[in-house]
Amino acid sequence: KNGNTKGDDDVGNGNDTTSSSSSLRTTRVGNNVDFPVSNLHSHLTCSLCKGYFRDPHTVAECLHTFCRSCLILYFRQGMRCCPTCNIRLGPDPFHTSISIQSREVIPDRTLAEVVNKIFPWMKAQEEEDERNFYAQRGIELKPEYVQQEGTTTKGHGGSGSHHNHGGSRSSRGSSGGGRANVSTGMVADDLLDLSLEPDGQPPNMHQRLPSLRNSLLRTSGRLKIVSVKKYLAQRLGMKESNNLIELLCNGDSMGDELSLTFILRTRWFSDNKVLTLKYRLEEEDSK
Repeated sequence: KNGNTKGDDDVGNGNDTTSSSSSLRTTRVGNNVDFPVSNLHSHLTCSLCKGYFRDPHTVAECLHTFCRSCLILYFRQGMRCCPTCNIRLGPDPFHTSISIQSREVIPDRTLAEVVNKIFPWMKAQEEEDERNFYAQRGIELKPEYVQQEGTTTKGHGGSGSHHNHGGSRSSRGSSGGGRANVSTGMVADDLLDLSLEPDGQPPNMHQRLPSLRNSLLRTSGRLKIVSVKKYLAQRLGMKESNNLIELLCNGDSMGDELSLTFILRTRWFSDNKVLTLKYRLEEEDSK
């Protein structure tokens, strides 16, 4: 969702990588990857607060991501559009009373887990700050917000305070020389592997589309086909033409309302656990 740079490739190639500068060296030992944090700055920072994402939420229509608390403050100022591209949103973008698939702004659990893997100290500091915030005001946390160890477990940036989740700017390293060591053993109940490949044999040759640089994704099973189409449109530089893309599973066209989990369970009958979808331009007479 956030694009790929040299740093992303280095993290995922599974090999020791060495550049002319020792500060750019990326190594992998077992399930651990060591790499320069500066490689990922542009992919992990919120454009509103300039800090690392805390409880990231994505605008479903355009796929731009921000901290949840940043969006709350932005919307409280009367804005009802994406802060990056100004695409119009409804009067209640979070609209928590409806299903998550129908909301205009949705939580990005995958990105949140990535940030917490790279900067585990940020989550611990945030939980401590939240406990102190309520303690100073004599407010007791509800039981469901407290673990047996006494640490909070639920979302931040709600009715409490808007934390400086970018942390101390020194914690980011003004010189960009910091490094991170993370485990690649990411686990989440709703995550699945998705492969997006161009249809090699469309009915008409003009329907063929180029391949993606990185066709394999790890994403939420709640993601709908309409969002996958928007992602493809961005990656292929199609701008406003995302509605012209057709996605197929085992040769059958997938409707915009279907989620990846639904397709995996009802349309994907292969022993391969990687859900593979083919994409092509939609035929004009099918509209």
